[in-house]
Amino acid sequence: MPTQTRIPNADPAIVPVEGPVEGAPAQATANPFGANNEQLPDRMQEALRRLVQQFSTESELSRRQEIRRINDTQKEVFFNKVRAALWTLRGKRLAALGLAFKGGTDDIRESPALDIVEHLLKEGSTVSAYDPAASERSKEVIPPSANMKYVDDPYAAAHDADALLILSDWQEFGELDLDRLHYTLRYPIIGLISKRPCVS
Repeated sequence: MPTQTRIPNADPAIVPVEGPVEGAPAQATANPFGANNEQLPDRMQEALRRLVQQFSTESELSRRQEIRRINDTQKEVFFNKVRAALWTLRGKRLAALGLAFKGGTDDIRESPALDIVEHLLKEGSTVSAYDPAASERSKEVIPPSANMKYVDDPYAAAHDADALLILSDWQEFGELDLDRLHYTLRYPIIGLISKRPCVS
């Protein structure tokens, strides 16, 4: 297929030429993208792929930052509600049910429950915690101590506690005997922080 160029000092029309145009600069007939025009689509596609990848990475980062901000706000609101219900957290005994990131797993990475428990301990509370699967891994993050106890039963955690905090959505928490909890707790205060309610 003949190449195309513009003739200097002529009307701005594209005309086909077979070789160099007399009086035209030599580079006028050169292919600015190299000898092989078929490379152009490949280069453009690669550039587009890079742009899409960069945009996707930035979008994913923004999405994660927004999720983290929402989670932090949710934890702060929940924490303030617990403190308001008890007037003060210092010296209070609290039962924490659920330590994993979510029910049905022992994954504690970025677990809101552990953040809340750590906050409660810093405020001077005593915490008795139970999780069906994540207790052992949680001990690596928050070791047992005089103010932090791990138990093997949700009712043992709730015994004589000032409040019961359900921090993840394990199915078995939805089957708790609320009447039994009422008589086990020192005060009938149950706090729930969960994306899906497990106690009705």
